[in-house]
This record gives sequence, structure tokens and C-alpha cells, in this order.
Amino acid sequence: MVATHRREISTRGQGDAHDITELVSAAVADTPCAAGIAIVFVVGSTATVTTIEFEPGAVADFNRLLEEIATERDRLTQILEQMPIGVSIAEAPLRPATEVRESPQWRSV
Repeated sequence: MVATHRREISTRGQGDAHDITELVSAAVADTPCAAGIAIVFVVGSTATVTTIEFEPGAVADFNRLLEEIATERDRLTQILEQMPIGVSIAEAPLRPATEVRESPQWRSV
């Protein structure tokens, strides 16, 4: 049996964290299932679901860590954009892996 529950949570943007324990608990309790797995997900490319001790210090630490990761990513992106980069493509016919005997030929583009 599959039971689906949809909940919407309004957020204020970056770093806005919500404790959804009660929402998930209520959704699980609302099913006739005696045992199973609850899968929680969020739609969106910049949203995330995680488990963390939901207290102000832990949430602040988590947000600080995410900001550090984003800052480092931006710094590395700037460095990579300044480097000349070559791309190589393998050219080989599509065959079952059991028939592949030789190495692919490489060409630069």
C-alpha cells in the first residue's frame, strides 16, 4: 500500500529552516499502515530536506556551512573560468560490452 500526503510550507528564502517532525508524524499516523518507510522530499532545485537537531545553534551552524560551500564554489568557478580547458571525446561504435576488444580512438575538439 502507498499513502501520499502533500503539505506546503511557506518559506522566507535562503537559510529559512522548518522543523517538519510533527507534519511527518501526523501524515504517518493518518495511514492504515502498521509498518513501512516514510519518504520525505521537496520539489525545487535550491531546496533541501535534511535531518538535524533543530535548535538555533545547529541551524545557524548549518547555514554558515552552506554559505562557506557556496563561497568556495564561486571562488573555484572564477579560477576555472580563467584556465584554458580542452575537451576530449571518445569515438567508438555502440556495441555490447562483451564485444568491445579495442580501445576507443581519441580526438581533441
